[in-house]
Amino acid sequence: MRYWLALDFLMCHCQSSSLQPLSLDQFSEYLGCTRRNAQLVIKRLEQDLWIEWQPGIGRGNFPQVRLLQNPKEAIEQQANQLLKQNKLDQAIQLLRGTDRQKLLASYLQQHQNEKEALDVLKVPFYRGTHSLEPTQLARRTEVHLSRYLYSRLLQVDEQHQQVCGDLALQWWRDGKSWVVVLRKGITFHNNEAITAHHIQAHFEQLRNTEHCNRYLFQLIDEVTVIDQKTLKFSSHLMPELIPKLLAHSAGGITAYSENGDALYSGSFYLSEQTEWRTRLTANPHYHGYRPWLDAVEVWNVGDKATNFELNSDLVCCHGLSSEAKQDFQHLVQWEKGNTYCALNHYHHPWLRKKANRIALMAFFQQLPLNPLLNRTDYKKADSMLLEASPTSLPENPLRLESLVDTPPLQILTYQLDDHIDTAWYLSKKLDDIGVKNQVQVVSFPEFDQGDLVQKADVLVSGSVFGTDLEMDWIEFFLTTSVFRCCFSKKEIAWLTGKVVESMQSVDLSVRLKALRAIEKQLIQRGDYLPIFHIKQQMGVRDNLSGGELLANGWLDFNSISLRA
Repeated sequence: MRYWLALDFLMCHCQSSSLQPLSLDQFSEYLGCTRRNAQLVIKRLEQDLWIEWQPGIGRGNFPQVRLLQNPKEAIEQQANQLLKQNKLDQAIQLLRGTDRQKLLASYLQQHQNEKEALDVLKVPFYRGTHSLEPTQLARRTEVHLSRYLYSRLLQVDEQHQQVCGDLALQWWRDGKSWVVVLRKGITFHNNEAITAHHIQAHFEQLRNTEHCNRYLFQLIDEVTVIDQKTLKFSSHLMPELIPKLLAHSAGGITAYSENGDALYSGSFYLSEQTEWRTRLTANPHYHGYRPWLDAVEVWNVGDKATNFELNSDLVCCHGLSSEAKQDFQHLVQWEKGNTYCALNHYHHPWLRKKANRIALMAFFQQLPLNPLLNRTDYKKADSMLLEASPTSLPENPLRLESLVDTPPLQILTYQLDDHIDTAWYLSKKLDDIGVKNQVQVVSFPEFDQGDLVQKADVLVSGSVFGTDLEMDWIEFFLTTSVFRCCFSKKEIAWLTGKVVESMQSVDLSVRLKALRAIEKQLIQRGDYLPIFHIKQQMGVRDNLSGGELLANGWLDFNSISLRA
């Protein structure tokens, strides 16, 4: 494989027919090998008359290389050969740009045209999936996929808004604790029995993870094993929240085999996860009703996800052409949640004053909706759940003269088109009033790391709520990295205290009102500003039945079926 990767590297870096300098360190890093092994590859390429090679003479001089023939056709043939061997990952590595998209499209077309006995739902997506380990879940897509990989002790009946059993058969409150009894016969996908010790180990891992989920599960003070089928969960601060924590996506139960392989307790297990394809296969040992689908495949087709021409059964309709939309039933709803910006209190000296943060947020708030956004698919937000009321914009926009001569504001967001457009829109508006700024776009796993957030001043992010609004609010306030990293310990304690205070009433409507009031306070303090809501749109083919949009914009893989 290194031989072909070397040819790909040289084809991209040797555009001229003359000798060109080449860093052996850069070359070996690309191949993922030592300098010695890279030199062995170079010798083979010389012998096969692909290159002319002259070693560097003298200290600090790079070797010289020249391509003797164009390897593009040979690389494509090798990629196709790897595909025949079902080595998709290796084949994709050898191609770039449109060639990569064509190869991926051809491979997916080939699979979709097969008359296979299995019912496989194939979904084109704009990126690869991130970690699906339950303690590391963050983004909406990964949270959705995880609900099929991991069963939880309890689950929320979304229709009736009540907690019901999953792995747990019985549960009851005992003072500041909850006792949970497991069902008999529950196993992981490899048929290994699930015991109380597996449950205890998982929640201990959640409480000690480096992920921000720990702030939620540290509300559980102790998990005690009573016997192989019985546990006790204790919380002095919020015992009433324990059932919902046991139904939380991160509470999906997993364990690991002796050789380190993950064990899955849900209706599907993860049979493949690469940069290009994530495959969920039906779990033959699932304790509940077996899904109709035999597998679900999520394909990373990059920016082609919205106009993929293959016979996919389920597609995102954002960006689909009018002609393509005719092939799908169009499911639409406004999402619960919003795209927002938040301010770091401590990185930029000007933002350390509360009055300045309020002034900057007021400037952002009076901006009209970004004209690049389609007005039918976006609307300004007043809060996480409410559309902004019509207001007349001031004739003279707010000015921030005292910010003009300060260091540049650092605007940080992650690789989602709506967020990137928003970050650059805010940047442009700051430029217009003479405020220096810089925009940085990173991948989501990087964005969720505290060190990057702590070095930013304006953060553009988003949150999507489901049907359990109470739990969604609590999770938003206690685990969102932009609050955890931009607030002092005193402010975090204030926010946690407000959440605990909101949980004191036995009336859900009162608790929800108190949680919404916390969001309002964050807005008034200049910490957080809702910007817009997005319309969720999913295209479903006629051969797929039982498809209704969930609150997160996906379909329920457990309840849909495919017809020929």
